[in-house]
Amino acid sequence: MERTLSNRAVSQPLDKTWYQDTHGKLTYGDQRRRMAALDSWCREKSVGKGDLVLVAVHQEREQASLLCALICLGFPPVILNPDAPLGEVAPLIKRTSCRAVIAESSLVTQWQLDELDIPLLKVSTEQSKGSIFNRLLKTRQQAGDGHSSWPTMVAGVELKIISPPTLSNLAYLIFTSGTTSIPKGVRISHRALQSQMEVLVTQYGLTANDRILNGLPFNHVDGLVQGPLLAWVSGGMMYRPPAFSAQTVQALMDSVYRERITHMIAVPTMLAMMLRLGANFQDNFQTPDFRVLVSAAGHLEKDLWEKLEDALGVAVLNMYGLSETVTSALFCGPDQESYKIGTLGLPVNCDIRIVDSDGNSVADGDTGELWIASDQLMDGYHNEPDATVAILENGWLRSGDLVRRQPSSHIELVGRLKNLIISGGRNISPEEIAACLNSHEAVIESVVLGVADPDWGEWVAALIVPADPVTETELVSWCREHLSEYKVPKRIFFVEELQKGPSGKILQKPSRALLCKLLESNHNGDSQVADDEMVYSLAARSFKLPLAELSATSGPENTIGWDSLAHMELVVSLEKHFGIRFSPRDIMQIDSLQRVIDLVILKVSQ
Repeated sequence: MERTLSNRAVSQPLDKTWYQDTHGKLTYGDQRRRMAALDSWCREKSVGKGDLVLVAVHQEREQASLLCALICLGFPPVILNPDAPLGEVAPLIKRTSCRAVIAESSLVTQWQLDELDIPLLKVSTEQSKGSIFNRLLKTRQQAGDGHSSWPTMVAGVELKIISPPTLSNLAYLIFTSGTTSIPKGVRISHRALQSQMEVLVTQYGLTANDRILNGLPFNHVDGLVQGPLLAWVSGGMMYRPPAFSAQTVQALMDSVYRERITHMIAVPTMLAMMLRLGANFQDNFQTPDFRVLVSAAGHLEKDLWEKLEDALGVAVLNMYGLSETVTSALFCGPDQESYKIGTLGLPVNCDIRIVDSDGNSVADGDTGELWIASDQLMDGYHNEPDATVAILENGWLRSGDLVRRQPSSHIELVGRLKNLIISGGRNISPEEIAACLNSHEAVIESVVLGVADPDWGEWVAALIVPADPVTETELVSWCREHLSEYKVPKRIFFVEELQKGPSGKILQKPSRALLCKLLESNHNGDSQVADDEMVYSLAARSFKLPLAELSATSGPENTIGWDSLAHMELVVSLEKHFGIRFSPRDIMQIDSLQRVIDLVILKVSQ
């Protein structure tokens, strides 16, 4: 394969669809004209190749188009979560020293981007109105509306040949949670990105006729790299399904058949919801087109893996990687040699070592830390030389994950060395959350821990030593102001003290034992609560809200925190407490707490 991100894209028919969602599509011609317009804007604003460009966009089609265009042009985008609050993104933006900003008006205001004093390209919020509106908009803009915003500035732009970036140039900068309190900026070069792309195209057997379904966020490496970028490189098409939720699972599985999907990328939490809510739709995967179902961005439990393959009738490809390896370094499938259910498979395009605490290789069958060497490795962490040295040693990346090599040579995940919580496929730094809690004036100190969960992998809990009277609700609200929603603790417990070692560091093992004791005590107390009160109590925990803010009319449309994952979290909590089982129809009909109470009463009485 020729080493360029646009090798197949430039040879595709201009009217061929590259990206499609429920609102419309972008063709290869559309995207190439967008690249030409964006290249001209960057040059006009004296943005040079390699200069960082911040992208702050909610609209998924524009987000995908802009990120892919900037990468291919050689203007590396800074990729952040568009749903993050100012308190989370402000220090990250300050550390990057971006040369330009491309953003929606709402985020320009929310993130105070107009104070950066650098070129700003505003993104129109009217793009979701469909193809007819867009054609009218283009006509009006051509008539003299001005080239002031994206994507109206694309109208009338001619295609042009653009020289690809060199392999040593930075491709993108993405922030990831690690073992420090502040997320680190991972620097991925074009060499690393291209190396990963060649692996994915080969491993998946991708051709220009293939159609990839990917619903993961584009600020997540597996959403961007294994979605629009992978489609662009392979010359295929990416289909973007509606936002994933209990209500859209069936529609998503229907789209596999309707859109003739060949490859689907998901995370274990999504797969668990598909198994629970869409098991009657397995025929959608039994088509001449569908070939590969990929589980990424989190550990796939063996039990869930086996149930998925049995229910859907397709083999599940499991992969292992980190943001620091672009996406994937080990593959379990789809080839028979690497496939062994319950394992990470075998390394592809990389060398691995399994070492002890002294850096010495361990014997096969013994547990050690996984080290990786590959062209896919990051260049380092942005402006953090100490953190880079701590994880990169003579070309080897210390993964922080404990593994062992089976007699068959397949690699088995055992646990983690690094203090990291993985919930719903997202990496969460406990130290980042603890730092946020500790910044509250009523908190002396805290420790944040992950609690194992069969559906989400883990959920976030915190132990707090208070300085002054403070409520769980107040601390949750504080966290919501400074952290993304998925990082906000689900449970907060107040304790008199936290056990420390000789150096004054809070000890994890006794803290975890204390948390388990508190959870058990709390569970026993729950059994004394009346059924209606218990429904409200479980809902408050699932949505991280005070009981006083919930009522019978509370529902997904009017309740903070009632998203798709919290919806399923409430369902699972109710089933466990009351010993009942909701049907997929029941789950999708839940639109208020009164409906929940009615369903619980009905199920308990049966």
